[in-house]
Amino acid sequence: MKPTPSSAYKDFDRWFLHANTWQERKDGAPLELLDKLNPEEKQTAEEVLISRLSTGDSWPARGLGHLRSKNALGRLRGLLSKADGSVGAAIAVAIWQIDGDPQMADELLALSRNNYTDDSDSSKTFTMIDIIYCLASLPSEITASLCVTIFDSVGC
Repeated sequence: MKPTPSSAYKDFDRWFLHANTWQERKDGAPLELLDKLNPEEKQTAEEVLISRLSTGDSWPARGLGHLRSKNALGRLRGLLSKADGSVGAAIAVAIWQIDGDPQMADELLALSRNNYTDDSDSSKTFTMIDIIYCLASLPSEITASLCVTIFDSVGC
């Protein structure tokens, strides 16, 4: 008989796995919900997030990076070249969180170049903001050199 999920897992299921509206997603993935899970529930959450990995939603990658899921590393690497924008950035950060791969900084830099726009009405503006937040999650020495490169490439 399967144990009844804890209130922490029920919150994860509701507010992470089944958050489908803008109102529920506007503040980003609620990673703190993963911290409240017990070890068995974290394993279950990891399995569910791996099964939901895709190029259409950044939240599974964000959750797996937060959990430092070694089991997800192969799938994340396989999706990296197929993902664009915010999802690609989340996958790159997840890979970096899991194994510290310094190549992920270059991936984020390439995404920032591909998604750069000076048109504030463009949908790419939100993607660029998300990529910048992903860059901010890397160690400051990596981020500092990347920011100089980004600003040089856009003529600032």
